[in-house]
Amino acid sequence: MKNYRILTHTLLPSRLCEFSELTDLYGTLNIAITTQTDNEISIKFDDYLFYSKQDEGDALKTLKELKKFDLLGNTLIRADGSTLLRWFSRETFSIRNSRVMQHYIILTNNDIINVLSLSEPEISEVKKGAVAPPL
Repeated sequence: MKNYRILTHTLLPSRLCEFSELTDLYGTLNIAITTQTDNEISIKFDDYLFYSKQDEGDALKTLKELKKFDLLGNTLIRADGSTLLRWFSRETFSIRNSRVMQHYIILTNNDIINVLSLSEPEISEVKKGAVAPPL
């Protein structure tokens, strides 16, 4: 991974959250995280191409890289020029150009989620007792 950018949003807390749920329905990827104050945040990708979820113990190289750039503790990071973007582009015989796709890293207390998408995610709060945001 080459260039990193922390993505900020008023709903994203300054501390890591707990991973709650990942749903992949009808071409939309929704990742739910729970804050320290039990608020649930939805990070929704309408045009994702790829995702992976790992326990932090299985992503030691990624954590080392993020630590080197002082990024640990941030919930949402964009990684431009990443090896994952290049790998995915090669897998598609360059039908998907790595310069068009975006690589997002979502860090939670115990998990790392990588998402390749064509656009930025939509971030919203899920009201207590409410159903997840419509797809």
